Amino acid sequence: MLGVDALSAGPGAGWPLPLRGVLDEAAHLATAWLVLAAAGLRTRQPLVAWALLAVVTIDVDHVPLYLGVPLATMPGGRPVTHSLALAAVLVAAALLARRRRTALLGLSLGVLLHLARDLFSGWGAPLLWPLLPVNVRLPLAAHAVALALLTGVAVAVRTARPVSGAVADAP
Repeated sequence: MLGVDALSAGPGAGWPLPLRGVLDEAAHLATAWLVLAAAGLRTRQPLVAWALLAVVTIDVDHVPLYLGVPLATMPGGRPVTHSLALAAVLVAAALLARRRRTALLGLSLGVLLHLARDLFSGWGAPLLWPLLPVNVRLPLAAHAVALALLTGVAVAVRTARPVSGAVADAP
């Protein structure tokens, strides 16, 4: 996960966009899975499945930009939908739509997990858009520390349970 971020800022910056995209989405998925495992959530739960779907599908908002369609973006090209506003809209919809609550809350969780990783990559993310239209970016070293801590917690959670109730199901 850290390797993808280091490559995208360094020698991999010149790689073809589809290759960088595949690597980035894989890193988003792996990071989300690690956070969910540390939280003790099982990948077979519907909420988790929706979250993992949203972790990668939020980047569909980049496609219009690649096609030349002008959208609201921040410096570095990150769409404004990469903000807490999208997660808030999904939570509000979940409160109103009882039948779709699990899916909408899972999508919101996935957006939050995606944004968390975006804070450490590229230009960051416009977390507080439209209230504060600036990108928030955290140092890559903080990402390394967070991943190490999450890994430790995920291992502790997994080893604290019997194997039959393992958290780390394949995504």
